[in-house]
Amino acid sequence: MKLVFIGLLFLAIESNAQKIALLDTRLKKPVAFTDSFTTTDVFKNLFPVFCTDRDSIIFFTTQMARHIESKNDKQSEIDSFSVGSTMLINKIEFEDHRTYYSLSLKTHTKTMSIYVDILDKIDNKRKAQLSLIEFADYLQNSISY
Repeated sequence: MKLVFIGLLFLAIESNAQKIALLDTRLKKPVAFTDSFTTTDVFKNLFPVFCTDRDSIIFFTTQMARHIESKNDKQSEIDSFSVGSTMLINKIEFEDHRTYYSLSLKTHTKTMSIYVDILDKIDNKRKAQLSLIEFADYLQNSISY
């Protein structure tokens, strides 16, 4: 009886584990899937995204690409959106008569928090939009669960 109870306990724990997609920060390698994320993955240039957060991240990333098009280039702004275990931080900065676009993601796992810059102070509006669309496409086409 104890063995059955322990087996059911492990089954319950396993069913609650969230699937994590490990994204290549250079968007070149296919997505790998795991149930945990370690510091070793950081050094392999991998970034964790919980599969349950994927659709919302894609949505907000494409919304930011659209927002850049309609943005007044002479005004700075910072927005953040929480999506499950991930936070998206969108910055548009106006300094020295130039506009810079940045997007960072921060994911919280059980053991750590990790950041990645999708855009890092890009001063070209079109390049920023294309980078965001490329990232959203990478997420859309690489993650199937």
